[in-house]
Amino acid sequence: MERKQFTWYRSYYDALKELPAEEFRDIVLAVCAYALDGEETELSGVARAIFTLIRPTLEVGRSKAENRSRTEQTSISAEQTGNRPEQTKNKPEQTQNKRKQTGNKPEQTRKEKEKEKELEKEKESYSPPTPSPGETGFGKELQSALDEWLAYKRERREPYRQTGLQSLVSEIRNNAARYGETAVAELIRYCMACNWRGIIFDRLKKSGGKEKPTAQSMNDETWKYIREMYHHKEEP
Repeated sequence: MERKQFTWYRSYYDALKELPAEEFRDIVLAVCAYALDGEETELSGVARAIFTLIRPTLEVGRSKAENRSRTEQTSISAEQTGNRPEQTKNKPEQTQNKRKQTGNKPEQTRKEKEKEKELEKEKESYSPPTPSPGETGFGKELQSALDEWLAYKRERREPYRQTGLQSLVSEIRNNAARYGETAVAELIRYCMACNWRGIIFDRLKKSGGKEKPTAQSMNDETWKYIREMYHHKEEP
């Protein structure tokens, strides 16, 4: 290994200063050649003996220099490798930017949900206009009971849609024709008092409510009365 410098100890100078100039020069050149380039110089006599004494120290210096060089090379390699995370360091930032870009999705989803809730509230609060007496054909008492029932359903946030309202009016009309408007109006108010969701028309039958006489039923009753009177006259 080629070195750029090495340590010249005072002990070297003390050992060489009394030598003739030629031997002094030869030993100094031999020490420099070995310490810097690892090259051995052929010496003889006193010069060889002194170099042999100095050589172990030079070898220790070279060994330390080689170890230091390997450490520096390892550090350089580590630094070069360490630059790679710096090159990819922006990836987390890019990922973070992507998160920021996609971070609006929860916000958008939240706004969409809020909008859906508002639409649901509007749907819940909406109810078709209450049919007028002219539309239903109901008397004052039954019409009033219907108006009260529709207001009751709106308070419960259970308003009727148009189709449901039409079905309700039809059902009330049929039962009023069968049991009378008063009975149906009383039933509607009773269902509200019980906090029921719907009008239980079957209660009209279960409560023993009498059906309004129809033309057919009146005709049947009339013939029954005539037959009874006829049989009564025939009896002795």
